[in-house]
Amino acid sequence: MVSQKKKILCLLLSCDLLVARLNATALTVDIARDLEIGSHKHDKQVLCKDSPGPQILKPGTLIYLGKKVTSGGYGIIYEGSFSNRKVIIKRIRPEKGTKGQVGIQTEWDNSRALLDRIAEKMEQDSIQYGQLFATDPIIPAIAQTMDGSLVQKKVLGQDLRKIVFSKQAPYCSCYPDRLRDALICAADFFRGLAILHHLGFVHCDIKPGNVMIDDERCLCHIIDLGGMKKFGEKIRIHSNNGAPEFIEQTCAIKNYKAKRKELLDEQTQIASKIEAANEPIEGLQERNKAIEAELLEIATAIRLAQKKRDTVARPTYDIYSSVPILLAILFGKIGYQLANYLYFPQEKDSVLFHYLNTARQPGFNGEEYFMGRCFELNQVMQKKSGQTYPETVIKQLVQLLARMSSLDPNERPSAIDILEALEHMATLL
Repeated sequence: MVSQKKKILCLLLSCDLLVARLNATALTVDIARDLEIGSHKHDKQVLCKDSPGPQILKPGTLIYLGKKVTSGGYGIIYEGSFSNRKVIIKRIRPEKGTKGQVGIQTEWDNSRALLDRIAEKMEQDSIQYGQLFATDPIIPAIAQTMDGSLVQKKVLGQDLRKIVFSKQAPYCSCYPDRLRDALICAADFFRGLAILHHLGFVHCDIKPGNVMIDDERCLCHIIDLGGMKKFGEKIRIHSNNGAPEFIEQTCAIKNYKAKRKELLDEQTQIASKIEAANEPIEGLQERNKAIEAELLEIATAIRLAQKKRDTVARPTYDIYSSVPILLAILFGKIGYQLANYLYFPQEKDSVLFHYLNTARQPGFNGEEYFMGRCFELNQVMQKKSGQTYPETVIKQLVQLLARMSSLDPNERPSAIDILEALEHMATLL
């Protein structure tokens, strides 16, 4: 009798509806794309042990929150599950309020736009595009829950940011005697970028935290489509990171605003002195007038810089931002540290990053510049892991980096060009 009661209890507890009522962490899917989770060929072997096969998220599906994984700009990332299938859930960070809701909603809208475009292409040629998306090069959100959280497929591996900042050995040591695999992994990243650009979108936020690395299968997955734009759409970059087309204006705006704050503080001190003296002070009044004139000039300069900074989405922006990704995958932590020094200015430093200042000098040669640095990276990697890229590979890599980092966006190669170049380098190993 007791055994029968246990069976009944287990049956009841397995009912999704009952669990949803008892478990406060259960979320209900509100809107979902008609997309199979984990149905690609690369996932079958991994998921066959705990999965009943390909399933589709539908409105009303119950998703259960698991442990917290990390947090991003607008959301907190959790593991989740439905019917023994693992997913990732991005919930709005409470302190972000309306801004967080807008950010999450934008990512969902962008994901739907991408999936709509993929569906159109699949109708045109299901075999060709089915092969392109077989490795999940881009991971969009596939569902939105009733509380606005986003659901996406969980992929194997970890983001490149965690890898390069890990206290463990440099990333390149994950490829002992497998430098060819490092090139293949880098090529896979640019395959995803090429597909995104082919579909008419620019990611606009390429950085290590948005690149997932599956080291075992040498695969990359591009995540976080919150900043994605269609070709030609107007974008404004608020970060110091980005292509030189507008990074100078971003830094200029920051400096103008700092100067404006100093002048306003001085103006407040002058007003306090005049008030304390209880009579006009000629020298202070003249200085106050000069400050007013400077503030007007600064306001005009900020408007002009903002206008110059506003630009349109172009694939070449993603290409420039991908240089740190490429160096991090090929050379690990030391590669990313070099890229970080070249591309990202220090917060306290008003001077633009080293590469931009150097590249604007007369007679600058991009290939010579990167040649010395890549050979230096190769030597450091040899000391740390005992592995080095052949000189022929380094020379081709140097040519590629010089083109990707060109200050003229029209001279930068396309993602497909970079993909083909990396695949060719892999054949040399």
